[in-house]
Amino acid sequence: MSLGDHTLAGTFAMKRGILLQGALPMVFPTISIHESFSHPTSMYLRNLMAMDTEEMVRAQPMDSVVMIGGCDKTLPAQLMAAASADRPTIVLPVGPMLVGHFKGEVLGACTDCRRLWGQYRAGTFSEQDIQQVSERLAPTKGTCMVMGTASTMACVTEAMGMMLPGGAAIPAVHADRLRHAEASGARAVAMAAAGDVVLIAGKGHEDYQIVGTKKFHFDDREVAREAIQQLRDCA
Repeated sequence: MSLGDHTLAGTFAMKRGILLQGALPMVFPTISIHESFSHPTSMYLRNLMAMDTEEMVRAQPMDSVVMIGGCDKTLPAQLMAAASADRPTIVLPVGPMLVGHFKGEVLGACTDCRRLWGQYRAGTFSEQDIQQVSERLAPTKGTCMVMGTASTMACVTEAMGMMLPGGAAIPAVHADRLRHAEASGARAVAMAAAGDVVLIAGKGHEDYQIVGTKKFHFDDREVAREAIQQLRDCA
């Protein structure tokens, strides 16, 4: 589990889904990566989180795993850990935040903050306006709502079949996010009951087209490498 306090509602809903199926949920923490304060990049911390998550999964007497994450390198790290730990796994993203608005314009965190900050430094944006924008760039809980690494990796994870269908883009503050979390918990129990060593939580998408960040290639490559290594070890 990683990210912020808004994961708690999703965690409780996920636990409810597990309990309703007659199983026992056990929550455990892992290393989390703060994108904004990871200098010079969060990339080098991804593998550390993957190793930590893998060892936490291996150390617990669990039959299946629900991995809760969100920001940028968190989901790739968890996918890498899932491939190495070799336990039935389902991913539960915390979901994106809602968009903000400023003078009739839709604001996107990470994208408009750089553009408007540049205008402010150039003297074409007032102190009052930049203050209002700062208050509205991230108006709710959740990951960045633009199609950056967090949203792209969530979509890729869904396309891989590692989460239940429709889970990638549900806003963090939407009631459907809680319903999805509860269903994910129930699915984890079903995977454990089936004795599945296969990681796939649901059917993947054969025709899934998105326009996202190109950085996801660095993460997907490592996830694939972990999965291939696991297959070789089992051969």
